[in-house]
Amino acid sequence: MASATERAEEALKVLSRDDALEYLEDLRESWAELSKDLGRTTIFYLLTAALFELLIGNEEDLKFAVIGIQFTNSAALQKVLPALAAFLFYQAITQMVRWLEAEEVFEAFYKELHPELYGQDLEMPLRPSPGMVNVGRQFPESVPHAILGHAVRVVLGLAVLTLIPVVFAVQSSFLLIDKYGGGDVLSLVVICLSAAFVLAAIAILLLYATRR
Repeated sequence: MASATERAEEALKVLSRDDALEYLEDLRESWAELSKDLGRTTIFYLLTAALFELLIGNEEDLKFAVIGIQFTNSAALQKVLPALAAFLFYQAITQMVRWLEAEEVFEAFYKELHPELYGQDLEMPLRPSPGMVNVGRQFPESVPHAILGHAVRVVLGLAVLTLIPVVFAVQSSFLLIDKYGGGDVLSLVVICLSAAFVLAAIAILLLYATRR
């Protein structure tokens, strides 16, 4: 399958300038909304992981409220949270890939429609922030700054998008088995679901990388 950049370049060959400008504006609005969704998903993932870490090691009958909903520190809640975190990780990865594809299309259109601005990196303030992965994008695209910015993004991307969620999935699985035993059905179901979501997310990342 062709990359987003290649598909954008093909579309530009047949679109009129007015249609291309209209699409660019629509893309910018959709891209900004996607950035907000990605930010919310990332926050929910971190809160879910933190809540699991808090509850799994606490034997007390805690009661707490989330968005006005009352919860207690039950065994079922402890077991479900890792699967919820894995699903949020999968959701964040799909949103991130959509964000990166939107960036590719935006760059292709902006470079074609506004080459004088694109050549001076003046399109960068128009890009919405993708959160943690935004670190390093403030560097201009010119060498050697672009190399430094890309290196920072790669390191943070590996840590945030793969290492931390994978470590949490493995750790939460061991904690569930240690606390409830290897024969607990719900724990095993949650562990399998967590592994499936994490592996699916990584597969999406790899598929995107192969298309670039």
